[in-house]
Formats: sequence, structure tokens, C-alpha cells
Amino acid sequence: MARLSIILVLLALITACSSDKTETSTGTSEPAGQTTDSTQSANPTLERATLTERDMKIQYPQVTNLGDAKREKTINSLLKNEARKAISYYAYNETTMDIDYTVKRFDDKILSIQYTGYANSKGAAHPNNLYFTTNIDMTTGMKMLLKDTVKVDESFVQLLRKGKYIPADPSVDLSKEAANELNNWSDAEMVTYMKQADDIGIGNVLNVFTYRTEDALGISISVPHALGDHVEFEIRNADLADKFVEVSQ
Repeated sequence: MARLSIILVLLALITACSSDKTETSTGTSEPAGQTTDSTQSANPTLERATLTERDMKIQYPQVTNLGDAKREKTINSLLKNEARKAISYYAYNETTMDIDYTVKRFDDKILSIQYTGYANSKGAAHPNNLYFTTNIDMTTGMKMLLKDTVKVDESFVQLLRKGKYIPADPSVDLSKEAANELNNWSDAEMVTYMKQADDIGIGNVLNVFTYRTEDALGISISVPHALGDHVEFEIRNADLADKFVEVSQ
């Protein structure tokens, strides 16, 4: 009888220990699908920010609700630094400047921002029409340069020469004049200028800037003031299929 009692007590202890382990394991595990829920709740948007220095003002975007705090901070710092760089570059001879932006593309792959406005220097005969862009790889948070994403060679320049003219003012057609401007430089010279694209500074001789849409690559080149200071062309992604260095369409 005594042996039977001892056996029953031991069985009760084993059952109790087994029950404790199950509860501890369940209590410390993360809820199923927690990471997926966090990803699904992310709905990136853009908020407008303003940078002002004396009589110079530039509007630029900031990303919110990206779902990745570190990458969001990297992207927003890049956007703000690009705005500061623009003010520093154009800040000469008591300049008055006003620049706004247009979102050309914003998805999980690419954020493409087009900046337009004017700068008027003291004593200048007329204000200059400004144009530049910023393209960001949304998967890495890094800035995208034309030379890093597209194979820039003479065949690429030929695609540019055949590109679709995009008028700054739809009521004014300067397509012939814009095409003639491209003929001022040889293919080899254009390759050099294209490789300087997307940098705000004196190293970008022709002030070449690019933007992305879902269907095309846009390219802006500086021209004489009579033509508006800059002209834009677009090349369809379909025509660039063998030119993309990486998945950046």
C-alpha cells in the first residue's frame, strides 16, 4: 500500500512538471505573423518640408511610415542634404531662389523627385530657370546615379537623341530646337556628360539630371536661356531593356 502511494505521488509530480514546461514555452514565444503584420501596416507617404536660407527657399519631401526606421532616416537625411546642397551651389551674388518639387515616381523600388524653380542674382538681366532631380533606391535608401543604373555608352546616346521631347510648357513646342542642341556634341562627348549626371555641382558640366517614371527614364540637359535654360527627353524603359545595370525599372 505504501509503495502504491509513493508511485501515485511520483506520477503527480511528473505530470505537474510537464505542465509547467508547456506554459513557459507558450508564454515566451512571439505571436505568429508579428513581422508580417508590421510589414503590412507600413504605408509610406511623403510629407512636405521647407528649407530656407536668407532669400532662398526650397521645398523637399520627407518619407513617413516606411516600416523601417533606419532606412527611413537614411532616406530623409539624403533628401534634406540634397536640398542643402542645392542652396549652397546656387547661393552666389545675393541670390533669390524659390524651388518646389514634383514626385515623378514613388513605389517600393524607386523614389524620383523633380525640382524646378528659379534663381535671380543681383544685377542679372533675368532669372535662371533651375532644374535638378534626386532618385533614391527605396530598397537600400541610397541615391541612384545614371551611371550606376544604366550602361552609358554611344548606343545609349543614340537612344537619347531619338528620345521623346517633354515640353516644360505644353503650349510651346521647342522639340526641333532641343534636338539641335543635342547635336552640338559628339556621341563621345555626350557619353562623358551623361556619366556626370545627377550630381549638383561644377563636375556636372551640362547639368544633366535624370528622373524615373513607371515607364520611362527622363533626362534633362541645360540649354541657352532662350530655350528655357533646360530641356527634357524621355526614353522608354522598353527601349532600355538591355541597358539597365541592375533591377531599376
